[in-house]
Amino acid sequence: MRKFREMNFFHILENQPQVERDHPLLMDAYEEFAESLFTESECATNLTSFYNQLCYTHVELQSLHNEKIVNKKTEITSTLSCVNKALLLMDAQIKLVKWKMKIGYIPQKKQERQKKDKIKWTGTIIELVEFGYASLENKSFNNGEIEIKELIDYLSTMFDFEVKDCYRVFVDIRNRNGDRTFYLDRLKGKLIHKMEQADNR
Repeated sequence: MRKFREMNFFHILENQPQVERDHPLLMDAYEEFAESLFTESECATNLTSFYNQLCYTHVELQSLHNEKIVNKKTEITSTLSCVNKALLLMDAQIKLVKWKMKIGYIPQKKQERQKKDKIKWTGTIIELVEFGYASLENKSFNNGEIEIKELIDYLSTMFDFEVKDCYRVFVDIRNRNGDRTFYLDRLKGKLIHKMEQADNR
């Protein structure tokens, strides 16, 4: 919360006599403050926390600004100018973060991580539906207290795989000739084979 508040920019502003002697130091501190603000804005993953941090810093800056307006006898144009510029930056960043929060913005790095980590269903539609129906009958999801369409929609979203009509697919499964649980039987066979391989090592 106090990250920006504890930067050198604030320390210099609060030490009025030193500002008179070290104007270049003030400008360097302002540039450092601005760069840190932009960096945080680009990589902030928790927008609510960053927004609160901005609001807090804005209030602190506004307080310094008001003090310098009241103390006109000791007012230094360069100091007040830096405070005004910092306030403008804060206003712009607060508006930007509010917009990001409104549209549900996800930082680019987080998007790339989510895309990289996403698991996709690489089987067929009929296999996913067969899995869904069997899991529901086994009460593997919500103790069976869920509609099949809701479960299939959830699986489709989770695995990024569209199933338009699970009821029709289930009819196709029921109408199979011979082995009607082909996918589940194949899963069982694969797992047994894997265990046998492990046993023989």
